[in-house]
Amino acid sequence: MTREPRTRRFEGTPPPPRSWLRAGTLIACLGLLALGLGLAPLAMTAVSARTLPRQGAAAGRYVPITPFRILDTRSNLGGSRFGPDSTQSVPIAGAGNGSVPATGVVAVVANMTVTQATSAGYLSVFPSGAGLPVVSSLNFTANVTVANLVTVPVPASGAVQVRDYLYNQSASQSAQVVMDVEGYYTTQMTGPNGLFTPITPVRIADTRPGSGQPDAGSPVGPGATASLTVVTAADGVPATATAVVLNVTAIAPTTNGYLTVYPAGAPRPTVSNVNFRTGATVANRVVAKIGSGGQVALYNAVGTSNVAVDVDGWYAGAGTVGPRGGAYVSVTPIRIVDTRSSMGGITLAAIGSETFAIAGHGGIPSSGALAAAMNVTVVNTQASGYLTVFPAGSARPTASDINWTGARQDVPNMTQEGLGSSGNLSIFNGSAGATGVLIDVFGYFAVPVTAGVTVSAVPASLPTNSSATYISASHESTITATVAYAGATPSHDSVSFTEAGAACNGFVVGGAVHPAALATAPPYRATYLSGTRTGPCVITATETVQHLHGQATVTQS
Repeated sequence: MTREPRTRRFEGTPPPPRSWLRAGTLIACLGLLALGLGLAPLAMTAVSARTLPRQGAAAGRYVPITPFRILDTRSNLGGSRFGPDSTQSVPIAGAGNGSVPATGVVAVVANMTVTQATSAGYLSVFPSGAGLPVVSSLNFTANVTVANLVTVPVPASGAVQVRDYLYNQSASQSAQVVMDVEGYYTTQMTGPNGLFTPITPVRIADTRPGSGQPDAGSPVGPGATASLTVVTAADGVPATATAVVLNVTAIAPTTNGYLTVYPAGAPRPTVSNVNFRTGATVANRVVAKIGSGGQVALYNAVGTSNVAVDVDGWYAGAGTVGPRGGAYVSVTPIRIVDTRSSMGGITLAAIGSETFAIAGHGGIPSSGALAAAMNVTVVNTQASGYLTVFPAGSARPTASDINWTGARQDVPNMTQEGLGSSGNLSIFNGSAGATGVLIDVFGYFAVPVTAGVTVSAVPASLPTNSSATYISASHESTITATVAYAGATPSHDSVSFTEAGAACNGFVVGGAVHPAALATAPPYRATYLSGTRTGPCVITATETVQHLHGQATVTQS
C-alpha cells in the first residue's frame, strides 16, 4: 500500500471509460526499448478592447515540441539513482539542444517515470529555490514502472527539483527516475498561438471489440504504430490546432510494456508516455504535438494492448479564430482537496459523483479561469474502477481519467480540465467501492489581460473636398490600426477598414475611392479621402482572427 502526504491546511469547500484510433492505420514497426522506457542515446486614438482577469505570475503560451529525454538515472543522463528522501536539480532552460529556450520559460511539461524502485513512495517535482510543497507528482510501488505527466513552474534559475520519498527509509533503498520533456510555456506571446481551449472530454478511439469506435476490435500489436486522427471538427479540434491534450489508456495488455505518443510523420523519439503491466488498465495524460495529416502516432513496444484515447482540449495555432483560448498561469503547487480529512470535499461513494470547488482556491482566481492544471489522485480504494473528471454542470462524458485495479491503491493522473460555470469540477467514481481523492493544483488558464484594436487618424480633421475624386495631401488622413492579443500582434492577421456617416467619402485603393479597404500585414494602414460634406466620419477597423474592432473619427470642416 502506498501512502500520501497529508496536510492540515484547509482550502476548498465541500461540494453539493474513455475510447480510439479514429481514421487510424496500423504500420508495422520494428525495434524495442528496454524496460518499457529505453536508454536514450542520448494623434486621436480610440480603443476597443477586452479586459479580462488574470492573476498571479506571468502568463504563458504553450509551445509543443517533439519529446526528448532530459533525465534517465539508469544511464546517469542528467542525474544518478535516487536514494531515500533525496533531491536532484534538473536544468530546463536551454535544454534539448535549444528545444527549450534559455529565457522566457514559464513552465515545463514533462512525463515523469519511476522504475526499479525497491520501496513504495512518491515523487514531488517543484521549482528550484522554492520550498518543498505538500503535494505529490507521482506515486509508485516497489518493482513497478509507472509514469505521470507534470507541469512545473520554471524559476529564474531555469531549473526544477525532483525529490523522492521512499516509505522504507533504509539507506539501501532506491529508485530510478526518468524525465521526458513534451513542451513548455513561454512569455513570448504571438496572438492566439499556444493558448489552450478546454472541451468536455470526448472519446475518439477505443480498440476494444464493441466499443462503437471505427477502430473497435483492432488492438495495437507488438512493435506496431497506430496513426490517430485528432483534428476533427466533430470532436471540437480545429485544423489550426498545434497540440492536443489526451488521456491515453492501455487496456488489458498481454505483457509489461509501454506506449509512446509523438507527432505523425516525425521520427519516433526515445521516450515513453504510458507504462503498463500485464493485464492491468493504466492511463496517463499526454500533451501531444500534432503531426502531418492532423494526426499523432502511437507506438506499442511489446505485446498486444487495447488502447482508449480521450481528448480534453487543444492549443491554438496560426489562423485560429475566436478569443476563447487561455494562457497558462503558474501558481505555487498546493493541495486543495484531501477527502481523507474532509478538506475541500468528501469521499466518493461507489458509482457516484461529487462536485469540488476549484476556482477561488489554491491561487486560482474566483472568476476568469477557463481550466485548471491539477494532479488528481485516488487514495484508499476499495475495489477496481475508474474516475471521470469533467466540468460541473456538463453531462458526464464517456471518458476516464484514472484507472486502478483493486483495493488499497494510490493512483495519480495529471488533469487539465475545463471548469464549469461556477468554477467547479465534477468527479465520477466508476467503482463498486468508495474511494478518497486528492487534488493538487499548480496552475490555471485564463484569457489574456488585453485583446483589442487601437485605431488612430492622422490628421483627425480635414477640409472638405470640392471633388470627391480629387486627391491631395491636404485632404488625406492616414488610418492606422494596431492589433494586440495576448501581448502581441498576430503575424497572420489582417484588418478591414469601413466607414459610417453622411460626411464619409471613402478610402483610396488602387487610385480609386472605395467605401472599404483591407490591410493584410502590419502596419495595418489605409488612406481616407475627405468628401464634399462637413461633419464626422467614423472609421472602424476590424481584425479577422479575433473579430475585435476599434474606431477613430475624422471630422471634415
